[in-house]
Amino acid sequence: MWADERRAMKRLLPCLLAALAGSWEVDDQGRLTASLQVATLDPATRRLDVPEGARIWLEVGTNSRNWLANCELLCEGYDDVYIVSFEPLLEHYGRVVAGAVAAPSGGAGGLRRLDGRRGVALPFALDAVDGEADFHVAAQDGCSALAKPSPGERACATVGGVRRVPTMTLKSVFDVLLPVGAHVDFLYVDAQGHGLKILEGAGDSLARVDAIVVDALLRDEALMYETQNGCAATVEFAAAAGFHVPFETRAFLCDHAADHAGRLESAPREINVFFARDATRARPICPHVLDYCIEREDVLTVGFHAQLPTCRGDERCETDVCREGEGHCLIYLDARNCWCTT
Repeated sequence: MWADERRAMKRLLPCLLAALAGSWEVDDQGRLTASLQVATLDPATRRLDVPEGARIWLEVGTNSRNWLANCELLCEGYDDVYIVSFEPLLEHYGRVVAGAVAAPSGGAGGLRRLDGRRGVALPFALDAVDGEADFHVAAQDGCSALAKPSPGERACATVGGVRRVPTMTLKSVFDVLLPVGAHVDFLYVDAQGHGLKILEGAGDSLARVDAIVVDALLRDEALMYETQNGCAATVEFAAAAGFHVPFETRAFLCDHAADHAGRLESAPREINVFFARDATRARPICPHVLDYCIEREDVLTVGFHAQLPTCRGDERCETDVCREGEGHCLIYLDARNCWCTT
């Protein structure tokens, strides 16, 4: 009986391999790659089935955290948001799709599943060109990137090897995935040194993005990645692309951020900068985000045009640090919802 089954399997194996040919392959470096379905598009339009009237948010560099779905989207007034999230590392992508990532400490519930109704997660890296590229895997969550770590970099050094991942440009996101003529209400880019290349890959489509957050290296900091975008270049790019950056604040923004970093014990090397086309628009913020989702790179955006709300002289935080004047009040929503340095 077992002999017959083995003979049958020997006959079937060539057929199975032939059927799978083109679906997977092993290259000359021993890398096993495979084709697999990652989303179901609208059969009629062959694009994402975004609910009519929904505001579209894009998140690039989701990692295992998916900040937008678990942070800003939990604020009031964002029930109409549809998120398109990009994460090329399959172990993180799978957790995002399954909603298996725990909420930030003290947050309400787990990660919102991007199951097609409120959004979708896709295992692509965004880049300046469509195709595929090497992705450097780091031990620290959030450090993996297309950009190659600089020699001597320790915190974000490549220790998990290099993987070949599919890449897509922002232009292709508009031309292929999003509904025809769609605008992106908010684009969040945390791509570890690759932010400007991603924005450049949008081409003319960047005009259809209304607001962005992008990470950049602080002035005077050593490069964490070989091709990392700096603060000044990022600000100039945003201004040239039509985002509102008052001319008189462009140089001040990066200088002030670098000087301000000295107030933080965490000693951040990067800044997350917010830009909007509407001069009156502010970055999404609410007590939940302030309590559980602020990164050390975010506090440095305080004090600039349309950034997080800052404290005035007559506003006092009820936190232990700022109540006694021992710290510096940075972000203020109300007395119980404020953020202070130590």
